[in-house]
Amino acid sequence: MGLIPNDWAINTLGNFFIENTKVNSALESKNALKFKFGTIIQKPNDKEREDEDGLDILCRYTLVEPDDIIINGLNLNFDFKTLRVGIVRESGIITSAYIAIRPRLNAIYPDYFNYLLTSLDFQKVFHNMGAGLRQTLKYSELKTLIVLSLPIPEQQRIASFLDRKCKEVDELIELQEKMIEELKAYKQSVINEAVTKGLNSEVQMKDSGVEWIGQIPEHWDVNKVKYLLTKNDGGIWGEEPKNIDTDKIVIRSTEQTIDGYWDIQDPALRDLSACDYKSFLINKGDLLVTKSSGSSSHIGKTTIADDYFVDNECYYSNFIQRLRCNDKCLPYYMWYILNSILSREQFVFFQNSTSGIGNLNSTIINNIFIPKPPISEQEAIINYLNIQTKKINNLLAIKQVKIDTLQEYKKSIIYEYTTGKKEVPEK
Repeated sequence: MGLIPNDWAINTLGNFFIENTKVNSALESKNALKFKFGTIIQKPNDKEREDEDGLDILCRYTLVEPDDIIINGLNLNFDFKTLRVGIVRESGIITSAYIAIRPRLNAIYPDYFNYLLTSLDFQKVFHNMGAGLRQTLKYSELKTLIVLSLPIPEQQRIASFLDRKCKEVDELIELQEKMIEELKAYKQSVINEAVTKGLNSEVQMKDSGVEWIGQIPEHWDVNKVKYLLTKNDGGIWGEEPKNIDTDKIVIRSTEQTIDGYWDIQDPALRDLSACDYKSFLINKGDLLVTKSSGSSSHIGKTTIADDYFVDNECYYSNFIQRLRCNDKCLPYYMWYILNSILSREQFVFFQNSTSGIGNLNSTIINNIFIPKPPISEQEAIINYLNIQTKKINNLLAIKQVKIDTLQEYKKSIIYEYTTGKKEVPEK
């Protein structure tokens, strides 16, 4: 907490809150609630949701009321981005896996304490609590948490001020996020235009005969992907690593970003057999396609292997399909094509669905239709898109920095005002 105003004091959470353990055993409510980025919102109120949860599960949920505060004390050893503190705004039920606390009568102003606990969450205070293999926090420990004690009118002033300021910041963040989505859509349109129409706006066009592609330059062909490949095969996961020099890096689909880039921060090491080395080794220019996902945004996302994969002798997992181009198609042209709207729509349309998970296989990928210009035009399109997408990516990075700065500002003002470092200005 650091320094606090002279007329404030410290106390423990248990002096202000009691644990709410009232269970929905009589099915008093079906208004199921859930966490979403630090807020408590309704789950979709439809038959599908009710069937998914099941009445027997709803009967085990906790009954909550407005001003209850919910803390997600699960898996504290994992650094989730989802905020762990939220205040209830409507009567309903929420999973009893969370801690629900209720203000003691007239003891506090709940919104202030929601902000204070949120600030502690930002500082990872809860991550130093909890026990067990999955580091789970229970109320018996939470109630000993040190919090601040200050007059209720002061709590109200701070909460009202933060409501206004946080709303302003959230609106600015939302504006930047909207710009990011517009830039991403623009980037997709630039790619799609180049790989389907080429770079010469005056060239004669013809009907491609494929709905997803539309018209293409008259001298281009339309091919199924299989005619442009020398390899199309799934990967290997291998055995548990032996923690010796023979363990190999196996690339997972989670390390691929939606827009076709790599984000490898913690490479997976696996024990592979000698015969796997040749079959599943990644070569520079290989295309790696995510073939299983519950999200239409992730199914079919494609990355291209660069020098990192050669230098580190990488292999690919069984959730990835490896494609290798023949001499009719340049790898980077195929990379742009497979991450374009026309290919992603085909992936989503033709995927096999199992329990909500979309699946691709070699046959589906083989039969995707793509336009194929001459090699010289493929090279020109690659160079053009490299320049254009770099410009857009730079703008996206600037927008993301603005969002990160705004989020840090929001964290700082919540901390400074809830702990008395700054005083709420007079109106």
